[in-house]
Amino acid sequence: MNKIKITFIKRNWLKFLISGVAIALVISSLYFVNMGIVNVEWNAQSSIEGFQINNATGEIKQTLYIYIDESSMYAGQIRSFLLQELDSAQTKVKQMMVLNDTSSIKDTSFLGIHITENLNQYYPWSAENKYTVFYYYSDTGNTNYYNAFRTAISMYDHPPVVLNASNGPQLLRIGDITIEGAFNGFFSKPHMDKMSIDYLCQEIIKQVNQI
Repeated sequence: MNKIKITFIKRNWLKFLISGVAIALVISSLYFVNMGIVNVEWNAQSSIEGFQINNATGEIKQTLYIYIDESSMYAGQIRSFLLQELDSAQTKVKQMMVLNDTSSIKDTSFLGIHITENLNQYYPWSAENKYTVFYYYSDTGNTNYYNAFRTAISMYDHPPVVLNASNGPQLLRIGDITIEGAFNGFFSKPHMDKMSIDYLCQEIIKQVNQI
């Protein structure tokens, strides 16, 4: 009996090897290749707090400076996406520049973004994720309160905001967006991540266009 098994393996070892490699390639592709067919249900909820003085309109200046700190989820991908999309005719933004820190920029518009991942459960046929998007907009480049708001436990747990009336019209708008996605089909994790990034950016753009 053992001789029969050994003979069978010797005759079919190449088939076993090819099958094993094929299975390994399929599994690895689920984590490295952007592919799949998927249906997604998105749910987004937002809360906004605003501070305004001297009848400020919040109008975006000629150039919008954007800051995405490196600890933010998908920082590089979202930065690239926004550079392409916010600089298009579909938004109010005429020109966009990227900042590497939150130093105040006088008399220009500033948008700070931070994204945290609260849930990421992936299977090739079903997945769920949840993100919190924090954004901070100042029409005058005031970044003094960015970190205080970003690290606050809640939207309303932060130091008092003081705007100097002698500096003219000023507006701060701070918001949290909670985004949840439910995926069904057959898809790779990069495909799920790409769809999530696209949706996150569209929600950010939507908020920018409402300023």
